[in-house]
Amino acid sequence: MLDGFSNVELAAHAYDWSNLWARPKQILPNDDWEMVGFLAGRGSGKTLALSKFVNAEVEAGRAPLICLIAQDEDSSVKLHITGPSGLLATSKPWFRPEWRSSDLQLFWPNGAIAYVRTPEVPGKIRGLEYHLTWASELQSWPPATMEEAWMNVLLSTRLGLARIVWDATAKRRHSLLTRLIKEATE
Repeated sequence: MLDGFSNVELAAHAYDWSNLWARPKQILPNDDWEMVGFLAGRGSGKTLALSKFVNAEVEAGRAPLICLIAQDEDSSVKLHITGPSGLLATSKPWFRPEWRSSDLQLFWPNGAIAYVRTPEVPGKIRGLEYHLTWASELQSWPPATMEEAWMNVLLSTRLGLARIVWDATAKRRHSLLTRLIKEATE
């Protein structure tokens, strides 16, 4: 089958995540939704799937303003941006964003910008409005500020399709995860 493709086509197929490489459980729904969560163990591909999704949404022009939030700034940078499954590593070479560490911002060629935020400083989350928020490792958010931070995520993600994607590793009796799962099943 591959013999029929040119070298350029073969190279492009390496970046065809949803059609060739993703497992079915790593594909986000195509229908109308506001929030999708991945609750799975370590190594299940949560970060890779969401990183590919965010890059695709930016490239399609549906997410010009993005909030990236994990338990702290360092975790967010390593997980969302510079890590092996982060946005830099999973972007297409012809659409690679530029990371400006001094500003904690990621800039794509089409003008889209992602801002690193932390639940440690919940007030800074709602300083802007976003088209898309990627909230990671909810189970590790600081308990003292978790509820306020989550409310600010909900309030500030309100532009365009206003989508929130989140990931977490299961943790018993975690108030936020318990509530999100209950809301998803109602």
